[in-house]
Amino acid sequence: MKFREVVVLTALAAALAACGGPEIEDTSSGCDLVDTTVTTELEGSWTSSCVTQSEGIYRKSSYLFVGNQWSLRITTFGDEECTELYDDGGDEGGDTDNVVSVSGGSGGGGVFTVGDSITTVTGGLSAEEINFSLVNLCEITDSFFTIYRLDNNGLLTLGDETSLLDTSTEENRPVDLNENIIYTKQ
Repeated sequence: MKFREVVVLTALAAALAACGGPEIEDTSSGCDLVDTTVTTELEGSWTSSCVTQSEGIYRKSSYLFVGNQWSLRITTFGDEECTELYDDGGDEGGDTDNVVSVSGGSGGGGVFTVGDSITTVTGGLSAEEINFSLVNLCEITDSFFTIYRLDNNGLLTLGDETSLLDTSTEENRPVDLNENIIYTKQ
């Protein structure tokens, strides 16, 4: 299963629908997986460009990196500009199915580590390995392996998982970037 599908399914299964941006709660007490004292070049909030999810449905993803913690929020929209929230018609009084989140806190969220530098197969660009782990009650429940690149213009690009069946092992880590989805720091 692809990284983004696993994250979306995990978020849905955890029923972590949220309003507002991604958030990370303080999980540092009693959990030695969490280190809020480290700072990486990813520190902060990153939002993707608007991309097609399926016919008539578009999405933006927002990552928040604080210390070695990460959270993700995916919001779906009904228009190509990602300005109108997607409404599947199933909710009365508004649609809440358009947001899924994996966020910090004792019930879920994640930690990450930055690994070695690599050179992408296509384009020969410099990128960094990044390992995402889902954490529940201070236990790693799953891990995903990808790459990222932060270019000279401050734009973030993640690994291209479209050619792989899954990113659950280091051997299946993407070797190219998905240049169709660009993240900007907020």
